[in-house]
Amino acid sequence: MANKTNIDIELRKLILKNSRLKISESNIVDKSDLINDFGYDSVSLIELIVNIEKAFGIEFNYDMLSVDILANFKSLRDYVKTALKIL
Repeated sequence: MANKTNIDIELRKLILKNSRLKISESNIVDKSDLINDFGYDSVSLIELIVNIEKAFGIEFNYDMLSVDILANFKSLRDYVKTALKIL
């Protein structure tokens, strides 16, 4: 069962794996911008979403998916926690 700590750890791993830039885990903070800070583009964002869906067993609601959700680490983590019903 996923918990808040496991979500943070797994999301950080996935962001590191899919980033186009060489970054370290310590670079990933709540306000980290996936596009501007980590070099994500449309293709790498899609890859990240697919990997998150597989890792957590969730499906993103593509009608609701927006730049706001992918804007930073905190927004993405909050979306995953909501999808998993972890508050």
